Amino acid sequence: MNNITTLEFIESINFKYFETYSFQRKVEFDVYETLFNRYKHDNNSLTEEETIKFTSLRKSDLYNLKNNFILTDNKKINETAELIFSSEKLTNEKDEIIKILKIPFNGYDSWMCSPIYRDAILFYDSNNKLIDGINICFECCNVINLNKKEILTDRIVYEKLKLFLQSVGHKIN
Repeated sequence: MNNITTLEFIESINFKYFETYSFQRKVEFDVYETLFNRYKHDNNSLTEEETIKFTSLRKSDLYNLKNNFILTDNKKINETAELIFSSEKLTNEKDEIIKILKIPFNGYDSWMCSPIYRDAILFYDSNNKLIDGINICFECCNVINLNKKEILTDRIVYEKLKLFLQSVGHKIN
């Protein structure tokens, strides 16, 4: 198992500042996800109009599983992403994110759903170069870094991370 904990992750990077992003929250994405869940769970029972909309959205780039991460394959920020917060000139928030991610790992709940990452944190060095980042799915409790390596995260870290991101402006349900 090559997974690392949030503590190991944050201790492995030396960053100057971080940015938080919210993505995959556009109205079209929510429509697609709602139709997809109904399609999957209700024995493919969509109306004709819903089927047309579902098919159209499925063919679009909006819901391409390759776009499920903050960075695309060509290392660009996901087109659905919105920069929510930057700690570039603030130290309290940097200290707070380090404190949260350094909480010792005590175990995690495993969900059987596919993660849909809607929040991310990108970490930068003093030359404004991206070092690494994390994609976060609060619905199924999953965190992976930019290399798609799973980062073991327990319930306490998720709760504190969610509260922190909400405090800087993320609209997490």
